[in-house]
Amino acid sequence: MSIICPECKKENDDGAEFCKNCGINLTERKNISPAPERRISKTLIISAAVFIIFFAWSFSDFITHPKYSHMNIFSSLMASTFVGLFVFVPTYAIGYMIRRFKSK
Repeated sequence: MSIICPECKKENDDGAEFCKNCGINLTERKNISPAPERRISKTLIISAAVFIIFFAWSFSDFITHPKYSHMNIFSSLMASTFVGLFVFVPTYAIGYMIRRFKSK
């Protein structure tokens, strides 16, 4: 059986301490477990999409609707952020609870 170098993928002899291609220490690499894969949850992706949709919708409404003509850009951005967060938080909380109940 041979050892495959984790860096250069070169095949080495079974008892080799160092890779014959790149020289990396193969004995230290055996004991190191790979880092866990980081994933973004579906709940976060869906909640972020909901935030973006509601933010864009409310911002365009605040800018173009004559009823809000007294608002400047900054106040429109702040109000749109509030609307987006107002929908984002419950969406994320519900998705989190569903994910927790499904995993049990």
